[in-house]
Amino acid sequence: MQRGLERQPCPNCCASRKYYCYVCYITVGVNRSLIPTIKLPIKVDIIKHKGELVGKSTATHARILAPEDVTIHVYPDAISLKTLGERHNTGSMHLPESAGSDLFDRVVFIDSTWQQCHKIIADEKLVGFQKVKLENAITHFWREYDGKYDNLLFFFAFQYNLIQEEQAKKLKARDFTKQT
Repeated sequence: MQRGLERQPCPNCCASRKYYCYVCYITVGVNRSLIPTIKLPIKVDIIKHKGELVGKSTATHARILAPEDVTIHVYPDAISLKTLGERHNTGSMHLPESAGSDLFDRVVFIDSTWQQCHKIIADEKLVGFQKVKLENAITHFWREYDGKYDNLLFFFAFQYNLIQEEQAKKLKARDFTKQT
């Protein structure tokens, strides 16, 4: 990404954005050819609660990187079995680590806080979906940093450093203005 890039209006919604628009799911002020487009082995639906802050969701990044395979739905407004593809499995199953993508053609993720997640899972429109638990899955939700960046952690660290640099510039400019 280009450092020093200023906020620009999104070409679709005209909202002021930096790097990407989290409403339109497009890059802003960045040459799209600099961002990889990924083809996923399965379709991904992400359900976001309408009360969640859209600018804090990583679902946007998935949609920008894999626009052909990722669809974002806003709960409860745009959720129905028709939009997600009808499923009729009521139990839950354990999925071994070695399972391939041939078991499913689509996955649905819920992107929300724990409080909102329970409300979404209990919604009658989603009751018929097969729930899956990954065997021996190690959560990375609250992991400690081991000194090695994975791609997502690198992205967050990169964004954090950009924000810190911008804030430092603004503080420096403000202090300089006070001195003169």
